[in-house]
Amino acid sequence: CLTISSDEEDNTTPNNTSTIEPKEEQKVETTAKSTVKEKEPVITESTESPEDSITLGVAGGGVDITELLDSPDIENALLQCRTVRIGSYKVVPIDKVLLSEYGIKIQVPSIQGGQYLHFL
Repeated sequence: CLTISSDEEDNTTPNNTSTIEPKEEQKVETTAKSTVKEKEPVITESTESPEDSITLGVAGGGVDITELLDSPDIENALLQCRTVRIGSYKVVPIDKVLLSEYGIKIQVPSIQGGQYLHFL
């Protein structure tokens, strides 16, 4: 599951001129927030997979996905992300997030320290 959303902790809102009354505006905002919360997955201990089953990439198909994503010959998009959340692990990525038709590449610091991890 991949969720791309705005920063939930960003409390700054641009000043805009609106004809909506404050009570109506609050009602619309509350409705929008509740709709977003309904779409968020609920993660419990029973739904989280054990560490042994976590893989660090995609295997198979006879194609080296790491080499393919780093190739200058394919079209891709780079996203500058302030934070990335993978499950309950929220972190500042080391590099821009790379999106292509072949996959997504995210580089984040390891939880145990030391090297960084690639998520493909």
